[in-house]
Amino acid sequence: MTEQEMRDSKVLWPKSAEELMEYIESLVKQEHDYGTCVYAISMSAVAAFYYVSHMLGVTGFQASFADLDILRRTRNMERFSIYNFDNLLYPQYRDKFESYDSLIEKNAKWLREKALELLAKNATAHPDVIAHWKMLSNLPVTDKEREMIFKDWFEREFPEGCEAREMPHIEGHLRFAWESALNPKFNTVLLNHRNGGTEVGHEAGQPQQRHDASGPKAQICPTCGGEGWVSLGIENVPDEKCSNCNGTGKLHHA
Repeated sequence: MTEQEMRDSKVLWPKSAEELMEYIESLVKQEHDYGTCVYAISMSAVAAFYYVSHMLGVTGFQASFADLDILRRTRNMERFSIYNFDNLLYPQYRDKFESYDSLIEKNAKWLREKALELLAKNATAHPDVIAHWKMLSNLPVTDKEREMIFKDWFEREFPEGCEAREMPHIEGHLRFAWESALNPKFNTVLLNHRNGGTEVGHEAGQPQQRHDASGPKAQICPTCGGEGWVSLGIENVPDEKCSNCNGTGKLHHA
């Protein structure tokens, strides 16, 4: 077959290993030029894909993941999308083609984590690349991430059976304090906690004390970032405000 004929031909759906091998051998042994070699490889791979999917009885959904995984492995791509340019012919698909900025926003969590990893491993990269990685590493935490981080932290600090978990409205009070702490300077710490760290609601490197079954402890103020007491409004817990900012977020000066 010529290159064009191979490009346009249908690939066999083998029902047995013998039929698959015969088909692959026929593709390999035919006369080839630079272009036909390409299709011999791709047609052999698709035939093997068809055979295994038939033998395992996979669904279309499973098969769609498998063919993307083939691309991941052969192209060494960790995260990618496929665009069908045929959709450019129809106006209803306008939103399917995203801008550079919207792709960054949509993939913020992955980009942030990868940028932090690359910054740690590649200190000698070009300054423009370093600057871009730093920008990505400081992308804001989304509401969805924030909720996941809070849930992880709450379950870790207040496991089932913990006395403090029985306090009235404990989760609501903690969520309020948590949300008060969420601003850009806390992003890295929150992500570190998501990845297994223990620091919560304050900047990295500062000391903290964790909650336990006996109730909340003195900790970093989520309003100003200084060391003080954060009141959670829980019964039998002294209602003290931060010694630095008095709960206003503004530091007091003598």
